[in-house]
Amino acid sequence: MITPEDVGRRIRTAREERKLTQADLGRLLSPQRSYAAVSDIERGRTRVDIELLSQLSEVFGKPLAYFTADEIPAPVVYRRGHAETDDQRRAADSAIERFKQLARERAARMRGSKK
Repeated sequence: MITPEDVGRRIRTAREERKLTQADLGRLLSPQRSYAAVSDIERGRTRVDIELLSQLSEVFGKPLAYFTADEIPAPVVYRRGHAETDDQRRAADSAIERFKQLARERAARMRGSKK
């Protein structure tokens, strides 16, 4: 199972790939956060909710699963004119549905833990 520390490490890795400082990242978020708040997130001291993960996904151009999956998924590259087989299409559709279900379950758990 992925831990808050794992999520934080992935956030830090994505931030460093984009060559952003913690302060830069904090300014890109809504609401804005201080570099110290970003540091706490990256160290797993502050839990990240689904809304923030969604923002981070957009900022870094990474799928939500990059931050939440037990294993970091390999990027999917679609090429125009590439004919995929029915089996490949079904496998991709199945993976998307599993991800959606995981996201719904995690969002529900997070909403339950806030109460």
